[in-house]
Amino acid sequence: MRPFRRWQQRCLAPKSGHVQTEIADPHRTIVDILLAPELGGGGRLVVEICKAYFASTHCNFGLLLENGKK
Repeated sequence: MRPFRRWQQRCLAPKSGHVQTEIADPHRTIVDILLAPELGGGGRLVVEICKAYFASTHCNFGLLLENGKK
């Protein structure tokens, strides 16, 4: 398995402001699981995740291609 890369993540702070949580960019997540399906739980789950992404409002082919080139 490839080493985990920490980039294109955003920090979210809850309303209380005490603990920050990092979340991954959905476009980078799609690229990562297509390159390493084991990160997404295997082939069948990756297909379901991709279907949900492409049907969602988060879907952006430009950002997906840009992330795929990196």
